[in-house]
Amino acid sequence: TYRGAGVRPSDHAGSGINGCVGECRPKLVRFTDCNHVTVTGVTLRNSPDWTQLYRRCNDVLLRDITVLGSQLWGNNDGVDFESGERIRVLDSTFITGDDGIVFASGNTNPNRVSSPGLPVKDVIVQNVTISSKSCAIKWEQIDFGKCNHGNLEDMVVNDVRIFNSSRGIGF
Repeated sequence: TYRGAGVRPSDHAGSGINGCVGECRPKLVRFTDCNHVTVTGVTLRNSPDWTQLYRRCNDVLLRDITVLGSQLWGNNDGVDFESGERIRVLDSTFITGDDGIVFASGNTNPNRVSSPGLPVKDVIVQNVTISSKSCAIKWEQIDFGKCNHGNLEDMVVNDVRIFNSSRGIGF
């Protein structure tokens, strides 16, 4: 996880590899501050960390996605949304060693720069299958002191099959 725009690599001398502080494993797919993101018809396998991260993205459509992560390797979430609006996860399968789908309104890493604490809202999850060694679907509001969280609102979860999970739903 890198410190963000406006921070020079020289500002991190001695604080990790290439400025990385804290959790540094790469995400397989990552979008930040994007609008109108559509990902369809793909299979993503064996991510070393969160498989997909959509940070402060709006108008996101994930359809016919298959995520196959090792259930022996922790922290390979299927998909994480850190703030965003108009999010659709449809007709997909997530088999992971950690959380299946995560909705977080705020910054999930205390080592990153502060977050404006934007909401997650207008979400539809439909026709999804999840197997997870942690939480199949998780909602969280994050505040590490230097960042805020927003609301979690207007969410519909319909026709979801959960199996072999430690927890089906977590708040």
